[in-house]
Amino acid sequence: MPQFISKKQYQDQMTEILSWYQGVCTPAQLKNLSRVLNYGRIGGSGKMVILPIDQLIEHGPGRSFEPNPDMYDPVHQAQLAVDGGVNAYAAPLGSLERAHEVVVRHNLPTILKVNSHHLMIPDDENPKLSIHSWVDDAVRLGCEGVGFTIYPGSAWSNEMEEQARELVADARRAGLIVVLWVYPRGEGIVEGKETTTDIISYGATLGANLGAHIIKVKLPVTNGYGLSSNEKLDIYKNVSTETLADRV
Repeated sequence: MPQFISKKQYQDQMTEILSWYQGVCTPAQLKNLSRVLNYGRIGGSGKMVILPIDQLIEHGPGRSFEPNPDMYDPVHQAQLAVDGGVNAYAAPLGSLERAHEVVVRHNLPTILKVNSHHLMIPDDENPKLSIHSWVDDAVRLGCEGVGFTIYPGSAWSNEMEEQARELVADARRAGLIVVLWVYPRGEGIVEGKETTTDIISYGATLGANLGAHIIKVKLPVTNGYGLSSNEKLDIYKNVSTETLADRV
């Protein structure tokens, strides 16, 4: 027999989720977080899907959109978010400015992605991101939040963390929520070990302690340890990490 969840159960679940942010969010931030959680096809379910489209900068235009040229235009990107019924649309400054009419027409929650990495920077060993916009731009565009990427493991990680902390403080004053993309990479991480349980959990913890309200990490798809010191201590010896579900 299928298990159906009542409207009250959904409401209770939403109330519980928002209760976790008491003291973490200002009233304005709680309002924006609630708006994102309640928007879209799965709005009010306690689950969330955010459509991030920053590939234009991250990977270059041709590689990103040539297979589907309509997506070169951020108007179509925002419309995809609307048609897909996602909770929010995350994009860089120029894209959100271009798609502003669609966003306003559909009351679509948006997250301004304030920093980006691009492939023309020769920094494979120690990647670094550029800041292209800030909280004031998000306020001007009526966004619900701001987004920021950090690369723990890069030699530039401390600088990115300090920038993220400044963003969190400015966003708090403006009443915007903060989404952190935390992707461990760089010479501080053994190649091929970026998605081990200890590395992913370390990144998630870093994001939480920087003050993020939503943290995007990769799945811990690799078994074993990413830090040799953790391997020597065998920190997960008392729990199973054999399956992806175990590691999550």
